[in-house]
Amino acid sequence: MPSPSATSARAELPAESVDQRFPKSRRLLRRSQFRAVYDAGSRLPGPYFLIFWRDRQDAEPSLVGLTASRKVGKAVVRNRGKRLIREAARRHWDAFPAGCDIIFHLRRDIRGAVFEHVEGELLRLLGKLSRRREELPAAPPPATVKKQ
Repeated sequence: MPSPSATSARAELPAESVDQRFPKSRRLLRRSQFRAVYDAGSRLPGPYFLIFWRDRQDAEPSLVGLTASRKVGKAVVRNRGKRLIREAARRHWDAFPAGCDIIFHLRRDIRGAVFEHVEGELLRLLGKLSRRREELPAAPPPATVKKQ
C-alpha cells in the first residue's frame, strides 16, 4: 500500500504534464542504424562527447544513440556518462532537429563532468548541428519511374 505522501504527490502533478521519458521510439537500437550514421554521416567534436549525425531528409523526430568505448573508463564511469547525456537529451528534446540520426560518443573528459556542463555542451553542439543542416543543399526529390 503506497504511503499517504506518495499518493498526495501524484495528485499534485498537472494533468497535462509533458512526457519526458527517453522512449525506444526516439533511440537508435540496431547495429545497422549505428553503422549508417558512422558511414554516411558527419561529426561534431566537443570536450565531453563527439556527435556523429546523419540527415534522413524527413520530418520524423530525431533518433539518438549513445556509445562509449573502454578508453573512457570502467563500466561505472561509462554508465554515468551515458546517464548524464540521456538526462540532458531528455530535458531538451525540442532542441533536436527533426529528420536526423544522432550518436553521442563519450570522451574521457566525461569522467569529471558536472551535469550543467554536459547539458550546456549538448545544447551548444545541437545548435551548431542545426546551423550546419541549414547550410546543406536541399536534396533533389526521388526520381519517379514512368510506366509505359
